[in-house]
Amino acid sequence: MPDEIEVEVKFAAESATDLLRLPQNLKTLGWSVGHANDIVMNDYYLDTPDLDLLQSGWAFRIRRAGDKSKITLKSLAASEDGVARREEYEEDIEWDGSGAVTFSEDVIGGRINDLVGEKTLWLLFQVEQSRTQYISTLNGCTAELSLDAVRWIYNKRSMNGYTAELELVDGGEKDILETQAVLLKDFDWKLTNQSKFEVGLDLYNHF
Repeated sequence: MPDEIEVEVKFAAESATDLLRLPQNLKTLGWSVGHANDIVMNDYYLDTPDLDLLQSGWAFRIRRAGDKSKITLKSLAASEDGVARREEYEEDIEWDGSGAVTFSEDVIGGRINDLVGEKTLWLLFQVEQSRTQYISTLNGCTAELSLDAVRWIYNKRSMNGYTAELELVDGGEKDILETQAVLLKDFDWKLTNQSKFEVGLDLYNHF
């Protein structure tokens, strides 16, 4: 599997109504915005009891959407000015959403095994997301626009929030970065430098 670098800009929103401003804002700036695709996702973030993955600078999740499951290993490089650039590895897996989950030694090119050895992975916290997703294009740039109503769950405690993301799919970063600047200046959007993993980790650490 080749290395991949995820590039996205992230915005905070006050409500679901606030999220819905963003597609129209992008259209005003010349982006084409495709049809809405609604997805319900459950993300399960895992680590060892000693938090070996976190200590090594990685987050690991299983994402369940419909009858499909995917694992993602993502570096925890800090966002800069609302722009996240992270190393990311993904792989589809067979999982019915219940019971224990085991992985072969070569999953994601053996990277999990390299980081944790034979240690067991445990659930840290869960993230439920109701996502409305669009494919957007401008000039030679293609991006995935996601509007998320999010619920973080840990040990029977939960918290809710709203986020928006514009993730580069194809082309250069220039159009996304220029769009981000205008959204901040002219459309009153606010950046968020915390990933969903970091928000969930705060919940995990404080309870």
